[in-house]
Amino acid sequence: MKKKLLSIVTISYNAERTIENTILSVINQTFDDFEYIIIDGNSSDSTLDIINKYENKISCWISEPDEGLYNAMNKAIKMANGAWIAYMNCGDTYADADVLMRVFKKVIPSDVSVIYGDTLKTESDSSRYERGWPVEFIKKHQPFIHQAAFFSLKDKCVAYFDENFKVASDYNTTFKYYVKYGAKSFLYLPVLICKYDVADGISLRYRKKCSQEYLKIKFKYRLDYWELLKSTYRYFLTIYLQK
Repeated sequence: MKKKLLSIVTISYNAERTIENTILSVINQTFDDFEYIIIDGNSSDSTLDIINKYENKISCWISEPDEGLYNAMNKAIKMANGAWIAYMNCGDTYADADVLMRVFKKVIPSDVSVIYGDTLKTESDSSRYERGWPVEFIKKHQPFIHQAAFFSLKDKCVAYFDENFKVASDYNTTFKYYVKYGAKSFLYLPVLICKYDVADGISLRYRKKCSQEYLKIKFKYRLDYWELLKSTYRYFLTIYLQK
């Protein structure tokens, strides 16, 4: 089987309410040089019925117990055969059917390791457009929504998620790419990539845990003294505000 340019991954667990829209946003793309992988965590609702409905459009899928989101994503990385990998989890969708065509219509330079763009964050009856930040913003926060990014798989060891982080491992992985390949390897495109459901986001539901893990990651990568001091202050402020 011919190697695909892109591997797209969806992680699901009891996602009967949201998974169909996510699947449709992937399989209806006008760009077709991708494989589609779904990793389900042994759902007990009708999620598997929905997956089966579109099975002929899905390259491969499994349903089995896992040890959390990042464990499931690591399973997908092991299975992925694309030169690039992207994640579009339940509740989130590509902005329109031409997104992948706009991103990959031109040959990506060989020194690029991460491509990222913009996000439409949706919540209840409101939405807001959020542009990807300059990659140097990583010293403070994740520069982009993970669903709005495409990661090179030229070295899978960099792509894997550290499962010791339960809610911020995507930030840690982005930092790994930043440290290994440098800021110049990040390509920002002024393109609306995805619609992100804020209500279903892990970082919103576990804000305190997320702040704690962000701080650990910043210490891990030895940010400068003042940035660590400011991050520590933000972390304790988050704890105080949640009391």
